[in-house]
This record gives sequence, structure tokens and C-alpha cells, in this order.
Amino acid sequence: MVPGHLCTDVLWTNYFDDFVCCYPKSESKHLSMTVHAFFHILAWTFAEAGSKPIDFDGVCKALGVTIDVSLMHKGRVFVDNTESRKKELGDFIDHVVKTKKLNSADALKWRGRMPFTSGQLFGRVAKTCLAKVTHHAYRSGGADASESLISSLVLFFLAQKPRLVSLSLSRTWTVFTDASYEHDEAGVPTAGFGGVLVSPSGKPTSFFSFELSGKDLEKLNPTAKKTAIFQCEFFAVLVALNLWQQQLTNRQVVFYVDNDAVRDVLISCSTSNPVGHALLIKTLELEGALALSSWFTRVPSKSNIADDPSRGECEKLIAAEVQRDSVDPMSMLLQLGPVS
Repeated sequence: MVPGHLCTDVLWTNYFDDFVCCYPKSESKHLSMTVHAFFHILAWTFAEAGSKPIDFDGVCKALGVTIDVSLMHKGRVFVDNTESRKKELGDFIDHVVKTKKLNSADALKWRGRMPFTSGQLFGRVAKTCLAKVTHHAYRSGGADASESLISSLVLFFLAQKPRLVSLSLSRTWTVFTDASYEHDEAGVPTAGFGGVLVSPSGKPTSFFSFELSGKDLEKLNPTAKKTAIFQCEFFAVLVALNLWQQQLTNRQVVFYVDNDAVRDVLISCSTSNPVGHALLIKTLELEGALALSSWFTRVPSKSNIADDPSRGECEKLIAAEVQRDSVDPMSMLLQLGPVS
């Protein structure tokens, strides 16, 4: 709506065929008259009566989405799906979960609706779920819904929370994580975990460093494979999210991990590894609860400032007056539930 903005000096935009204007409450009546007059001059046909046109309010509806600007004066705007859309989505997913069935017609129907249902979200869950629904719609395996598809649909539903857009999103924090995995002379496995939190100014502010060995590691490696570095590197990310919730809430966060497989899983939101899947679920749940805008990438070991604390070498960080935060890793492992 650039011409409208230039001609009438009105702050507005269009969301498909809905036109959203934003102005102080005291000027809403005059603004409404201006917009209507502008459309009439252009000879546009638009809804002037009925349920479509809505009065100016702190909460606006546009194409199945609500935009809450009642706290805009405090730098906060909430974007959410309408109650009717959330109920429709919830009923659909609940039916698939209970029956474990999804026919091609319904899959194609929701393949078209899901992008609108998640269009205001910045996460990766929606894209992953949409890909699985699309694959299910065109495959030749019948209506049986796989556990992977069901899990993705549940995650998709959990992600449907009001999206907070605020000035704090301009402050980017950085998280470095790393893990080590070795066996001692007796063959007992030992894993070290480290993480460093870097503020938007580029200064390391906090770090963690701890070890797990023997039976304490069984939760991450229940099948006793020779190595479990993937699970350990993933667990370090979950620990960082749990530990630094207060600093990271509603922020842009760049995660530097030292493992390609972990990075790929965090980006794709998909893994066939049972422990990795459990870690992914908890990570995504926490990421959604904290309203993060996340970016995941890999950092080489030589450039990873979390490499030293993952091996118990914390002298440099302590000398730089970086705060060491205590961690209760076993309580976090118990949150994963049973993993087979």
C-alpha cells in the first residue's frame, strides 16, 4: 500500500486482501473516513458492512491472525492465531494423534492451511512438519500416520503460541557449546561439557563446565555405543538453554556448536537417533517457551571458546572474570524421560 501511504500519509500495510492501519486511538475516526474515501476514489469494492470490517481496537484481526498492539507504547506487539483457527488446528491434530490415521485428502487440505497457521512464527518446526505432511500426502503407504509425522504435528501445535515482537529482539546473544568423550584405561567412558554465553557487546559473561562418567552417561548412550559425542554435543546445547533462560528470553541467539550432525538436526528439526530425538523435543519446547529467534552454525574447535571448559580447563575464563554457573545435569537428563 505504498501509494496509499504516500497520498494519505497513513501508516498501513496489506496482508493479502486485508488492509491493516495503525494510528493513535484519538485519530481513528478521522483515519477510517480517510481510508474509505481513498478506496472510493480508486473505485475499489471493499467490505463496508457485516463482520468483515472491524472498528479500531487494541487487537486487530487479519486473515486468521490477531495483532495485539495494546502494549505497543511499551515496545511490545503480540501476533497470534484467532481462537477459531487454533481450535480447528487442535481438533485436527488431536484426531490424527488418537486414530493414528491421516488420509491424503486431509493431508493436502492441511498442507495448504498450515503455512497460514504458522506464517507469523519464526521457528523451524512448521517447515519440517509441512514437509512431512506433504510426503505423507503423496506417498503410497495408505492412511497410517507414522510416529515421526505424529510427533511433528504435536510439535507444530505446541509452537502455536502468541509471538512477541519487541525491541529486545535487536539484541543478539551468542552461545558457544562443546563436549568431549573419552575412555579411561579401564574402559570407563567420561564426557566433558562446556558452554560460554557472550553478551550483545561481545563480552563473555557466563560459562559452565562439568563432567559425566560411568552410569551417569547411560541416559545419553543407552545402547553403550563406542562413542556418544553426538548426544553429548547436543546435550550441551540443551544445558545452555536451560541455564541461561533469563538472558536469552525473547532475544536473537546465535548458537555455535562443534558438531556438524548436531547443527544439521537443530536446523532440520529431524533425527532418527532416539536420544537425539528426545533432546530435540526438549530443545524445541524450550526454544518456543523462551520465544527465541535462533540461528545455528558450526564453529571449528580451535575457534570455539567452549572447548577449554568442556575439558575442565577454566583458568582463562576465570582470569577474564567470566562468571561460572553451577549446573545440575542429572535433573536435566531426567527431563528427557525414557529413551530406548
